[in-house]
Amino acid sequence: MIKPILSGIILMFIIYVPATQAQPASTNFIDVCNVKTFGAQGDGTADDTQAIASALTAANTTGCQVYFPAGTYMVSQQFQPAADVTMIGAGSRRSIVKASGAFPPGMAMILMTAAADRVAIRDLGFTSVNAVGSGATFSAIETLGSEDVTVERCWFDAGFYWSVFIGASSRNCGVINSLSEGTQFSHNVEINDSSYCYVVNSHLKNSRRNGIELYLNTPGELQGNRLIGNLIEGATDHGILTDGDRYTTISGNTIRGSGLNAMYIRYAERLGLSQPSVGGHAVGNTLIDNGGTTENALVLATGSQGWTIQGNSVTGAGNSGIWVGGMAHTISGNTVIENRRHGIFVSAGKHTISSNICINNSTLGPGVADGIRVESSDGNTITGNRCTDTRAVKLQAWGVLLYQSNNNIVTNNSLSGNRSGSVYSYGTTGNVLTPNN
Repeated sequence: MIKPILSGIILMFIIYVPATQAQPASTNFIDVCNVKTFGAQGDGTADDTQAIASALTAANTTGCQVYFPAGTYMVSQQFQPAADVTMIGAGSRRSIVKASGAFPPGMAMILMTAAADRVAIRDLGFTSVNAVGSGATFSAIETLGSEDVTVERCWFDAGFYWSVFIGASSRNCGVINSLSEGTQFSHNVEINDSSYCYVVNSHLKNSRRNGIELYLNTPGELQGNRLIGNLIEGATDHGILTDGDRYTTISGNTIRGSGLNAMYIRYAERLGLSQPSVGGHAVGNTLIDNGGTTENALVLATGSQGWTIQGNSVTGAGNSGIWVGGMAHTISGNTVIENRRHGIFVSAGKHTISSNICINNSTLGPGVADGIRVESSDGNTITGNRCTDTRAVKLQAWGVLLYQSNNNIVTNNSLSGNRSGSVYSYGTTGNVLTPNN
């Protein structure tokens, strides 16, 4: 009888061992440096700067992950993690790193410089000096010349100039599944002079400038970046702005309520037309109610070349749904519906406009705008498009209108049902306008 009794005692002991502080799921007791072990209070009042710095130093020596249990950690100085360090919280709304009033102006809260590669920042929230108003912290997270830095499942309040800034020839750095509530001056995320970086599946709100900006300062930089699956809402200027970039992928994003354009694609502002935006793909995006009452939703501006604009849905633009300038673009398979003026407006260059659906545009008024309008642009191929008006009172004027544009081919389009007619050419020569129906 002794053996069963002892077994029961042992079993009870195993069951009733008191729980210890929860640790991140991906770590164990050996490889975690809990910031509270180093003296952090996490009460939102005490200055936890030195304790966190000590944990980061230990991580650099031992390879442990720096863990922030649930709490608010007030800090007054910048942190610069070393290579291969992971900072991880208990959740982006549970583990908050907060800049105190003593935090130096014009500095990022966390900075990775050259050689600080493979840093990971996960499941943390960041609060600036002032959530709203003056005195904002420069940025929450900044990489300058780093590689393979990941910001994942993080939250940023609306008080930063930038939530995340990636610059100075950084490579393969990115933001994943994160939420930015807004900014005080600049963009939710900026990729500046850096390549093969990414913003994926993130929610970017209420930027005072652009939701995401790609900006070129140095020729040869800003290549192969990826903006995928994001929700971008309420940017004061553009949802996405690309500036002198090459081979960018913009895919599966939803952009709504931008004050100017949902997407604005242009040459490098600082370097001029010698550095065009080249060879990008904007595919499968949804653009809703951008541009107020005056601006276009998607703009291929002067100095853009060879972009593919495919399979996007564009509705509610303040001007035209897609505005095409630059050179040698392919505009294909887009659905452009109920925009204030034209569905697609071509203003310069020589492009292929094919297999688009342009329905019920010209919501500004009857006969004001067309399904596709080509103006002062020669040599375009416009084929396989469907441009019609299905409303009881038709507003969209022409299916396709060519104005002072020469040597265009308009063929095999479905253009019936518009207010004024199917296709019209004014002040032009050398256009081929048949067959269409």
